[in-house]
Amino acid sequence: MSKQVARGSISRNHPAARLARSDARCECPGVIERRPDRRVLFDFEVDFLNEGAIQGQGFRLDIDGADISDEELAAYIVRDLRLLMVDEVRILNTRVSGF
Repeated sequence: MSKQVARGSISRNHPAARLARSDARCECPGVIERRPDRRVLFDFEVDFLNEGAIQGQGFRLDIDGADISDEELAAYIVRDLRLLMVDEVRILNTRVSGF
């Protein structure tokens, strides 16, 4: 079962693009980041405007809290993989587990 997260060219004002530009980590000296509460395991598919595509299976991401939205997962993928010209991101088979 597929969930569409971002469709069409992601504009600067699209929520996924705004999340992709933000930095989830604190770069402050002396700040100790605590261990994430949970891990999300998911598959994804990314289509590009130039007709290319990539996919990932069994992708793991440590998260704080009990849940994360598909839109947030899509933003992490776009930002952390530094993807350009993204047309559509689909998040599939999302499972959240504790450590």
